[in-house]
Amino acid sequence: MNAALTARELVLSSRPRGRIEPECFTLVERDLPAPKRGQLLIRADRFSVDPSMIPRLSVDTYARAFDLGTPVEARSVGQVVRSTADGWSEGDWAVCWGGWRDHAIVDAGEAVRIEPRAGLPPHTWLPSRDSWCSTTCTGGPPLRRRSCHSSRTARCIPT
Repeated sequence: MNAALTARELVLSSRPRGRIEPECFTLVERDLPAPKRGQLLIRADRFSVDPSMIPRLSVDTYARAFDLGTPVEARSVGQVVRSTADGWSEGDWAVCWGGWRDHAIVDAGEAVRIEPRAGLPPHTWLPSRDSWCSTTCTGGPPLRRRSCHSSRTARCIPT
């Protein structure tokens, strides 16, 4: 796979003033380079949305505020599309800091391999103690539709 892949990312485009509205985010596309040695290209299945992220949309907290114009930082769970790392293969599942994007390149050492199976779907590996919801997109590549699998899931992805 030498051709560039176009990834879609949900970036913070303006700071919320009061209620967080969809207009605070912009869906952008950008070309990803090929993974370097020791990296994974991961297609996100779900990414986290949790309460600790809300103040970081506007201000520094225990962690720095999210930068404008960049994808929101978050844990994601997804499948390896391409691996240049020993011990990882196409189709492996991983949890990583992929952010709010449909594809991410991550260092293999920073990804955690998971083994989904019947009764234990991939999203169960996202943090649950600190996370009040997770967002998933179904019916095609991530970020395609607003389709959520939790009654507590924020519908934060524009169609």
